[in-house]
Amino acid sequence: MRAEQTCEIVRDLMPLLADGLVAPKTEAWMKEHLEECPECKEIWDALMAPEAITPNAPTEKQLNRKVNFMKKIHRTTVIKIIVIAAVICAVCIGGFYLLTQVKFYVPTKDMTVAATPSWKVEEYQPVFIYSYDVTVDKKYGRATLEDVSKQLIPDEKLGNIEEYSFRIYYTLWDYLFRANRETTVSIDIRGNYPDRASMVPDSKDAIIYDFIRGLPTPTSVFIKGITESDRFVLWENLEILDAMNKILERSADPEAVTVDSDGRQVVFELEEVVLRTDISEKNGAILKGALYPTTPEDMKERLYHYLLVNGFSSEELKVLSETGIYSNTLIEMTGAEFSGANLYGENAFASVPEDSIIQIMNATLHVSSETPIPPCIGYRAFRKDAGAYSFELLYNPEIATEEEYRTRQNRIVTFVNGHREVIQY
Repeated sequence: MRAEQTCEIVRDLMPLLADGLVAPKTEAWMKEHLEECPECKEIWDALMAPEAITPNAPTEKQLNRKVNFMKKIHRTTVIKIIVIAAVICAVCIGGFYLLTQVKFYVPTKDMTVAATPSWKVEEYQPVFIYSYDVTVDKKYGRATLEDVSKQLIPDEKLGNIEEYSFRIYYTLWDYLFRANRETTVSIDIRGNYPDRASMVPDSKDAIIYDFIRGLPTPTSVFIKGITESDRFVLWENLEILDAMNKILERSADPEAVTVDSDGRQVVFELEEVVLRTDISEKNGAILKGALYPTTPEDMKERLYHYLLVNGFSSEELKVLSETGIYSNTLIEMTGAEFSGANLYGENAFASVPEDSIIQIMNATLHVSSETPIPPCIGYRAFRKDAGAYSFELLYNPEIATEEEYRTRQNRIVTFVNGHREVIQY
């Protein structure tokens, strides 16, 4: 290695040697060179000579204060960077949450509800289905049906009302980046005997309102908008239950029953005639009430069923509430008495043993002749013991034809803007 190169290397390493940062062998080599090279030794001595203290030179205390100040600035800068980064992360997370997770509910005025009634047979039972397609205005983007909510509302007249509410919501993301099209969600309400009810999820955008046979329960199914009072009723039996209670209360009042009793119009009538050959008059069996219980709860259930399935409008329910009378009677007679009375002629039974028992149950809904209601078609059923039924229709041809009765019978109840109406299908 040439001398010039060696000097350059030694001079470059002098600061490290002064700070004691070179290896021992390197240090020994450099000191050996310094002893041999006067020029490098001069530079080294100048480097290691103490600086002269001038009047304006800062003191050690001042230098330490300056160092501490610089450290403080550095520490403050690091904290600021961390805080700014945290704020940016919080804003991003909060913005994402606000855009995609915060729900804004659609008012019912911006919804269009189309009801499609239908029915089918499941396990030998008729199942009535009310399918509601709820279309939301396209300005809300991709609206979503929220899970159903259930609550019990105390009511002085009807007891606890079961309320099932749906809400349709959208997010800011849906609103800001919406497609130019409407959104439709589906809600199905079904049952073969809509009394006591429970909500059963069926799919993401459809809820099945599954009815369980039993005594009527006050129930309201509705879509709720922005506020508690913003409602669109889908299915409700509150009017029917209120009318039922008023009719039963009047039916228990002797004075109300006797007023205009001869001139009352039959709105609906159901009669069952059963020939009991398995139990005869000779064995002394007491059958009253055994086949046709007539407790107040049974009368409630029957009357509720009649009011529900025959599709009375709100106006008709009001008339029934004010003037309706419901009677539920049971008549028993022996086979001999039945044959002698010739009540039904050839429409009854081919032969009736004299010592057999005939039970006749009749349920009739009357209304004052001054406020008539188009009647529903009724039924009379004949049955031998536990055998199959044979039916005949009950209607008054002087009031309407069978076709007109059937048209009225086939009316299906729907709700338009929260009010009970009747449509045909």
